[in-house]
Amino acid sequence: MRRLVLSLFGLIAALLVTGWLIFRHQAQTLGDGLVRDAVALEARRFELASGSPGEIFDCAGREADLSPDVSRTLPWTRPEVMAVTAGTAQPSDAMRAELESHRSWLERALACGKLKTVAAAPGLGPFADVRHGRRQSMPRLMEALSSLAPLAMRDSPGRGEPGEALELCSAVLTLTTG
Repeated sequence: MRRLVLSLFGLIAALLVTGWLIFRHQAQTLGDGLVRDAVALEARRFELASGSPGEIFDCAGREADLSPDVSRTLPWTRPEVMAVTAGTAQPSDAMRAELESHRSWLERALACGKLKTVAAAPGLGPFADVRHGRRQSMPRLMEALSSLAPLAMRDSPGRGEPGEALELCSAVLTLTTG
């Protein structure tokens, strides 16, 4: 009886060790693949159809550092801003004044969306360090673009420049999805 119990415990121990070794091998294989894919993703370059040579993320990174904080003066979630964005209302004089005060920044930021290449920049990759300074300014860049760009797009046809609205839309889409 004792021999049977010892054989049973030996068999269970062997199964556990074998299972642990298989799990460890699978985890190592998965981890190696994940790291390899992350490195490949970080090194990828995409070519866009038009524009001038340059790197979008380097340009956008500089503008993120300088982006205006419009979270209190012109938040994109405010109903009157959302109405202008949806095309059901015209920008008010206060909105136009806010847009004009940040127009030079907006033009520089949107010019980044017209560059030809998209490449990873230090601190912006898939495993960027959370303490990197630019990690904190990118949300402010997106908020400023979400507030100012739709106003500029809706204001352009009113100023007789419908082509500018299309260019702005294209640049914003490139920046926010690139």
